[in-house]
Amino acid sequence: MKTRNFTAFLLSFVLLVSCGTNEDNPSDVKVYINLLASNKYLSNQIPDFEYKDIETLMRARTDQRIITNFPRNGISSYFQETSIAGIFFLWTVESIRAKSIQSKFLIGNFPSQNPIITIRETGETISYQNEEAYKSVFDAYKHWWDSNKGKNFNEFNTIDPLASTPYRWH
Repeated sequence: MKTRNFTAFLLSFVLLVSCGTNEDNPSDVKVYINLLASNKYLSNQIPDFEYKDIETLMRARTDQRIITNFPRNGISSYFQETSIAGIFFLWTVESIRAKSIQSKFLIGNFPSQNPIITIRETGETISYQNEEAYKSVFDAYKHWWDSNKGKNFNEFNTIDPLASTPYRWH
């Protein structure tokens, strides 16, 4: 009888644990976007998304909400307190691109040290208040995606969406 009760308990426990929503590190891009945008993202990692997820991330790129709960690159000495949701979604697109080309800047799934836009030549950080610079970044990714999304990803994954701008990721 005790064995049966223990087995029932163990089975119930396993079922309870396995029925979780995995919100700590969601594999569904829509859940990821909703959690990040609502400031409820708990994981310290960017999920392992693929090319097929870029379209959904691109639709969310202009989200201007300020977020404080987002994955941070553990090797960066800079603790970034806030980010713009849309910038983080583009950084996630960059993660997908960087993984596909095995970028030398890739650290885990982090495509650079931080989801911060800088001036390519000087490394100067661009303020969130610089709407013109951020519009340029949003537009550059949109152009990159719209010009290539019908192609095989291997045909355009090496193209840096920011190459025609004065900006780069930090």
